[in-house]
This record gives sequence, structure tokens and C-alpha cells, in this order.
Amino acid sequence: MEFNDKKIVITGASSGIGLELLKELAAVPGTQIAGVARHTDAIAELGLPGVTALSYDMSGPGHIDAMLGEALRLLGRIDVFFANAGFAYYGEANTADWTRTQDIFAVNTYAPIYTLQKLAALQKGMSFSYVVTDSALAKAAIPGFAYYSATKYALDGFFEAYRYEQPHDITLSVVYPVATKTNFFKRAADAAPLPFPTQTPVEVARAVIRGVRRKRKKIYPFASFGFFNWLWNFLPFLKSGYLALENNKFQKWRKRQQNKRRDRE
Repeated sequence: MEFNDKKIVITGASSGIGLELLKELAAVPGTQIAGVARHTDAIAELGLPGVTALSYDMSGPGHIDAMLGEALRLLGRIDVFFANAGFAYYGEANTADWTRTQDIFAVNTYAPIYTLQKLAALQKGMSFSYVVTDSALAKAAIPGFAYYSATKYALDGFFEAYRYEQPHDITLSVVYPVATKTNFFKRAADAAPLPFPTQTPVEVARAVIRGVRRKRKKIYPFASFGFFNWLWNFLPFLKSGYLALENNKFQKWRKRQQNKRRDRE
């Protein structure tokens, strides 16, 4: 599929992967793009032709309904929807906190599922592509990312099953980026360590665009990850070794947080 003259929506478009997708696709002749984010200054400041910034929070159905309504009024139809909005959480998972759990699942899991269902109803009988940013952590949960990994595992499970039910006029692509060098993870917690390996948002965005053009069902921006994920099933000691290294990072981070709390007391 080529992007020329396509009507596109990108959520989480103000930073990271979403912003790079916006820049790359705005350069394609004839594209019209709605860039969706809570804070849209970064989108508006670019002044890209054919790009309109829409300010919406993706944490609830009312916001999503309103966003889709405005996007359809603006564009007339949606050819490609990038469900990229989400947020990271790095930290301990030992404290009972219903609100925290609900908030991260609302954005990372419920929103992309609901958006697809709603868009399919609004554009019934019309072909479109739906591209979901999942995570490599949907395949390998690591210490410190219990909440985040849980949201991405749930998303992965839903779309694995949904493929058997999806209408023929929907093309679904699920993206599994490794840790991306943006403020996405910096916001997760104070000095939260990035998992290994890492990529830049530009690398991920370009890999996603290539994958969508080729109508890939699963897109691994870090090409080797798909192989290593397969290999771990046959050589589990490799996965155990990797998780031990990431756990070491987590334990050091946890100790730093404990020291900071002690210093404040």
C-alpha cells in the first residue's frame, strides 16, 4: 500500500514515534493528516502542510468518539489509522493502586481496542488500515515494567484472536518496537533505565512505514528481535540470562529510590 493521497490519523503524535511518523508521512505527496495528542504545540509548531493538530485525551470512550467525529469531518474518511498513543510506567508493582492500574490500561489497552471497533462501525464497508503500536515487552516482560508489560500482553492477545474475526476490509498491522530513545521512558520514572536494545524514533517510524507499505501483519522495527523471540522458545537459558541483567538494573534503580526517600525523611 502506498501513502500518496491517503487520509491519515496518528495518535500520540506530539512526540517520539508518533511525531516522526507525522513528519515522514507529511512529506508524501497528497497526504492529509490529523495529528492527535493531549498537548499539540509540538505539532502546530512544525507548520507542516496537510497536517492538522487535534487535541484529545485517549483515556475514555467519550474523548475517542469526539476525536473520531472531528477527524472524519476534517478528512472525509480515514484510510490509515495509527493507534500510537500510550504511556510507560517503570517501578515496583507491590502497592495496591486501582487508579494507577486503571489509568495505564485505559490508554495502552482499552483505547486502541475501542478505537478500532468504533472506527469499523463508522466506516462500515470501507477499507482502511489500522496500525497498532504494541511493544517488544508484549513478548518478554521484564522487571520494573510489570504494569506496562501487562497492558501490552493484553493488547497482543486481543489482536492475535481478533485477526480471525476481523472484516476483510480492515488491514491490521501490530508493531513491536524495542525501547525507544525518547522522553516516553524518561517520563516513566526518575532515571528509569532503558531496556536493551534501543532504537531511535526515526528508525522505528521508518520501519513502521515500510511494514505498512508491505501490508505486514506484524512489524518488528528491530529486525533481530523477532528472531531472538523465536530462539528463546528453544533456548530458554538465553531469556533467563537477559532477564537477570534487566533485573540487576531494576534492583539498582529500586535502591536509588529507597535512598532518595530516606534522604527526604
